[in-house]
Amino acid sequence: MTINQSVIDELGFAKGQPPMTGGQFRKRVEAFLRREWHPLMRETDPAGYEAWRASMLPTVAEAEANFAFNWQLAAYREATARLARYRLAEGRAEILEEQATGELDAEGQPVTETIVLAPAIPPLPAEIAVTTYDETGAATGVETIPNPEILADDAERAAAQAVIDASPQAVVDFAAGLEG
Repeated sequence: MTINQSVIDELGFAKGQPPMTGGQFRKRVEAFLRREWHPLMRETDPAGYEAWRASMLPTVAEAEANFAFNWQLAAYREATARLARYRLAEGRAEILEEQATGELDAEGQPVTETIVLAPAIPPLPAEIAVTTYDETGAATGVETIPNPEILADDAERAAAQAVIDASPQAVVDFAAGLEG
């Protein structure tokens, strides 16, 4: 028995497609089944329907595998995009680009100008001062705590790295082939 790739493509179950919910997957399969073997046809030719259904098992298995793969691929891409962003604790240098002005200098070389694509972003302070209050609402002092924005950033980055580390090699290779 072979996989019917045209059915996989027609229903949007190919690798690399946007992930769909389980309900969307089920509805597409049910619509395809009704179109191919209407319930009345199944009643009039149960042997033919069973033979067709058995022949479709490899295609269904491939569609289910691609369903899971597409969720893993989306999670992998989201995680790599998250790690590509700058760390709040480190900030980001100004991003510059040289662009041609369309003019030529005296030697016939293109004249370029530097364009700021993104301004520099300074790092956040590692610690912040927080005023503490007693149960009556009166200020009791100032406490220095780790910057919660940096802690959240580091936690998100760790979670993204965990997703990348857990991604199957087939997902990593597929993403590299599309994005590389």
